[in-house]
Amino acid sequence: GYWKLPQKPIDGGDLRDRVVSAARKSGTAPVRQAHLVEVYTALSESIRRLFGSIEPTSQGLAQQYEHTPELAGFFITRLTSSSKEVSRGRRLLYESSMLARKMKPNWAKSCLESFIHRATGVLEMRL
Repeated sequence: GYWKLPQKPIDGGDLRDRVVSAARKSGTAPVRQAHLVEVYTALSESIRRLFGSIEPTSQGLAQQYEHTPELAGFFITRLTSSSKEVSRGRRLLYESSMLARKMKPNWAKSCLESFIHRATGVLEMRL
């Protein structure tokens, strides 16, 4: 691991320059392994709470956004990028395609169908 350094040392400059990392301008510094483990340990619970919730399901998204199927379709299609299994990705794309098929023709449907086609291409490239 490494530290992204701020523009100014802790005792110089305004607060923003002392606390916001600016790796392009100020560079980086290596982190000792023991310190890295300490930081990971301290942050792991917070990170898990922030990002570790249960992944939504296509059925749950379709129910949650039943009044905005274009949004449900977008989120379901978006799930394919986190899917490690191609067969699951294909199923999710099929489900979002079925939502799109039920929509009345409009720009939102066109955008969703375009996004589904893009995600299909990305998924096929993973084979």
